[in-house]
Amino acid sequence: MKSIIFTFIILVFLSNPTAAQQQYGIHGRAVATDKTPLPFNIIRLVNISDSTSNFNTLTDSVGHFNFQNVPPGKYYLLSVSPDCNRKNEIEHRNEDTDLGDLVFPCAVKLKDVEIVHKTPLLEHKVDRMVFNVKNSILASTGSLWDALRTTPSVRTTPGGISVGDKSATIYMDNIQLQLSGDDLINFLKAYSASNVDKIEVFMIPPSNYDAVGGSVINVVSKKNKRDGIFGDIGIGIEQNSYGKYNTAFNLNGKRPKLEYFLNVSGGYGKYRSTNDEYIIYESSAAASNWSIQESNLEKRKSYVLKGGAKYLINKTNSIGVQLNYSNINSDVNGVINSNVASRNTVDSILVTSSTFLSNRKIFSATEYYRLVLDSLDGSLTISATQLCYSNPPSQSMSAITYDTDMKPINLYANSTYSPQDIDLSTWQIDLSKIVEKITVDAGGKLSFIKNINNWNFSESSLKLLNDFTYKENNYAAYISLTRQWKKITGKIGLRAEYTNLKIRSQTSATDSIITQDYLKLFPTAYIQYDINADNLLIISATRRINRPDYYRLNPFTYYKTPYYTTSGNPYLKPSLDYSTQLDYVLKNNYTFSAFYNFSTDKFTNISQQDNDTHAIKDMQQNIGKSTSLGVSFMMGIEPIKGWQINTYVRFSRKTESSNYLNNEYKFKKYIAYLSLDNAFDLSKNRSWSGEVHFYYLTPTIQGIYQNDKMYNVSLGLRKKISEFTVALTVNDLLFSDFNKIDVNYLDQRNGFIYKTDSRGVALQLKYSFNRRKGKNKDVRFEAPENTSEKDRINMN
Repeated sequence: MKSIIFTFIILVFLSNPTAAQQQYGIHGRAVATDKTPLPFNIIRLVNISDSTSNFNTLTDSVGHFNFQNVPPGKYYLLSVSPDCNRKNEIEHRNEDTDLGDLVFPCAVKLKDVEIVHKTPLLEHKVDRMVFNVKNSILASTGSLWDALRTTPSVRTTPGGISVGDKSATIYMDNIQLQLSGDDLINFLKAYSASNVDKIEVFMIPPSNYDAVGGSVINVVSKKNKRDGIFGDIGIGIEQNSYGKYNTAFNLNGKRPKLEYFLNVSGGYGKYRSTNDEYIIYESSAAASNWSIQESNLEKRKSYVLKGGAKYLINKTNSIGVQLNYSNINSDVNGVINSNVASRNTVDSILVTSSTFLSNRKIFSATEYYRLVLDSLDGSLTISATQLCYSNPPSQSMSAITYDTDMKPINLYANSTYSPQDIDLSTWQIDLSKIVEKITVDAGGKLSFIKNINNWNFSESSLKLLNDFTYKENNYAAYISLTRQWKKITGKIGLRAEYTNLKIRSQTSATDSIITQDYLKLFPTAYIQYDINADNLLIISATRRINRPDYYRLNPFTYYKTPYYTTSGNPYLKPSLDYSTQLDYVLKNNYTFSAFYNFSTDKFTNISQQDNDTHAIKDMQQNIGKSTSLGVSFMMGIEPIKGWQINTYVRFSRKTESSNYLNNEYKFKKYIAYLSLDNAFDLSKNRSWSGEVHFYYLTPTIQGIYQNDKMYNVSLGLRKKISEFTVALTVNDLLFSDFNKIDVNYLDQRNGFIYKTDSRGVALQLKYSFNRRKGKNKDVRFEAPENTSEKDRINMN
């Protein structure tokens, strides 16, 4: 396999660079009146003689556009965007036509030299949905986790993040975030949303992204576009069950050849969560009902630093680096009271106390070199990423059983120490060229992951050891071809990933080794049809993969109580996801979609209660098939000046089927989701603004778990005073954003209500400074796309 990848890379390097240089082309860069680029805008070339639309293209992330093999003649060149629209008359001869920066005047209002044009809160692009965080009071005031919670179509739960019914992989500035599970959630809660410009949601990611995850969320940081520096510093306080505070500092600088940025976030607070659980043990010999109340108090201190720089060696060569460091210290104290009843009479009480300490440290560095091959935006990028993760968590647990007179009748105690270290290295090469009329994107990637997790469990005279080692080598190559006709744009891609992994679990009694080798192909296809300037049709389809997190693979048994254990499964298989979607876009404000998602070997935690021993085991298992068929509607409009409405509605039928307890189940559920955001300008100069956010999710299913409805109402108010901004938010006003789950299948009867500190009031004060000068000369710093492998770090 290595020789195949090496040969592929050599062929890419030796490909003829002159093949990309097409004669009789028209190219340039689309910019607004203030010279800012117009990224991802549809540009149309119309023949003046017969008014036909001969060519259509999409500007790239910096506004460049390119038309190939255009016959000589006079043309109108126009942008489809309703905000930046103008017919530019050009004459094309028998030679390449370089238009340079072509201005499309935007509908902006000028006050002296200040642009007060307001970007929509929600935008729909050809391959993504864009949520402009900076325009949302609720999203920009709190943490990045809060921003994702208010992003349309995105769901945040204690188990992770999803888009619709598909799991999501998180990127930051096109660099994949090497976190998942609890570590990902803790990082997102520690990172300030004031450093975020926008959130891009890819329902069906193209093949240049890693094949991991059903969808992709890319968080774009604020960056400088002009020479000089700008930034902000803020402090916030929040009151939920307990008080907490956070600080954030954001600095961006740009000189003619150097761009740099630095984001610093920190916070401290106490976080409360509760879990009310019931278990019905239906046994003729020893039937009983358990009522369990769990309360956890976490003290969390966090520091997150993110910085980067880009240096332009000359017009065609640039180098860059991005560094990330986070330190999240957590101290969780929990108490679980279990009332055990027989024949509806309480006969004993179990009180469990636990302390969990962790100190997660993550450092990652990404370096890259970029070469511009020609004036048509052809490029070659070589990048590398290194990551180190360490966490030495420890837990102590004690449980006392009392009779009805509160006399102790049994004592149980244990402790666990489980240090974890992860090393990750990736190398990647990406090539983009235009050959004939086809845009070719190709590349390769190597990634090597090593996870060492040692478990030490002690219970009175019993000691258990488990040395868990996970090694994964992944070799990937991709190619993507894009071709434009008069009204049709076609794009197909294929990504091949060969995975070799070795799992070793060593205990005092056993030494098991599991190896897996598999080659998977991941095709992607898009067809876009430009019906006219106001109507657009897109068909897309893809196949992707989900690999289990490390904690799901570790077979070690963890005790929540003496009667409740969790363990992993080293034999878990990766899940394969298939997705297809049809989008109809009207005037770039209304999007109608139909979709079908299908997953095989989906893995999740499965609880199994033993009605004779009154114990529950929480295990990891592949659960068979999951399908989702439905439609969605997204709208972003401004019915009157100063009032923006953004709506996302989704209807689907979800089916879950699998083998469980020597039986086969098949559950169906009709699901509806509504997200509604109203943003208001409360004053003529926009110094006062308000926001109301609402979402509602009907009951859903996941395997045998039946999830109850969820909804949220949140409010925001913001006041700008010169360089200062004051924001006040009220989150989850009705305290209704929590998980309520029930299991009622065969002899399994249990459920829980899990609540976090979602309801609260937050106040933020921010000071912005601006030392920029001149016109925009370049675009924001961007690291190369897709430069690191998803590192499935988790301690559960």
